Amino acid sequence: GDANPEQLRAGLEAMIGNAIGRPVKLTFREVREPAMVFKGIWKAANHDSKNRFPTIEIYGLKLGDDGSGGGAGSVDELASWIGEWIKKPVIIEASGAPKMTNWHLNGGRNGSVEDGKRAHDPALVCKHIEEQTGLTWTEETRDVKKLFIEYVK
Repeated sequence: GDANPEQLRAGLEAMIGNAIGRPVKLTFREVREPAMVFKGIWKAANHDSKNRFPTIEIYGLKLGDDGSGGGAGSVDELASWIGEWIKKPVIIEASGAPKMTNWHLNGGRNGSVEDGKRAHDPALVCKHIEEQTGLTWTEETRDVKKLFIEYVK
């Protein structure tokens, strides 16, 4: 719990190396690639009655509780979860953003295969995030930090 990023990296290297039986090296590198970028003034007001922080619904096709999960954390963590959901990097550059947010994933797990795909559609998901936050989004090429795992020679 008190480990710094370098200690975490070294610990993961050891764990992965032990698991595969060969030493590995983990490094972060900046890579230029398309990212969904949200900009503007944060205007989300949808506080859920149990929480002090706004709850952002992450969905593409339709909003509905089908047990897909959720979480809470910083706006950067929210961006990471949205990025995992749509399989593209997400960057939030917002003024007035809260220190913490809640989010809920709405996955189309109870529908057809096509419904599941549309639940993760980047344009649909970003449109719904835009509606909830007041931010506008564009797809831009940006430097994105990626973790690389390489065998040690």
